[in-house]
Amino acid sequence: MPIAIESGTLNAIVVKKTKTDPNSVAITFAVEELVRDENLMQISAAQIEGNILLKKGLLDILGSEDISVPNTATTVRINLTYCYGDFNNLNPFKGAVSADFSPDNGVTPDVLFNVTQSANISISSVTEVSDGVYDLVLAAGAVSTDVISVDIFKTGNDMEAFTYVVN
Repeated sequence: MPIAIESGTLNAIVVKKTKTDPNSVAITFAVEELVRDENLMQISAAQIEGNILLKKGLLDILGSEDISVPNTATTVRINLTYCYGDFNNLNPFKGAVSADFSPDNGVTPDVLFNVTQSANISISSVTEVSDGVYDLVLAAGAVSTDVISVDIFKTGNDMEAFTYVVN
């Protein structure tokens, strides 16, 4: 059951770091008058399994077609990077293999999705040309002007699918 908060009382303030404490955010709010203390509960340390402090969030992967190499019905060069890194130089997503490509969160690995024909296209091979740059060879199934969706499903990562149009 969520805790009702008085309207207009939620505030977040950046607390600058000190010699002993890192930057943080102080959040303050007022609980509505109708919220009763006896209805509030907490999660005790004994109820938590594992060390939450060691848990990592998902790392976002960004993908795009590499337009410097024209795609065909059976080949495409793509760039995969993380959404962090130096300005104008994002860290590359390295080590992708054919099984990492899946339009349905890993249910069907080794495929891209042909949006135009509403069908999967098998991946014959994946070659990492350089860090984060991949050449994909696809089985037959796409024709000129088809829209192809590329998505990665790999534990610990998250990617918003991107599309390209077959030349």
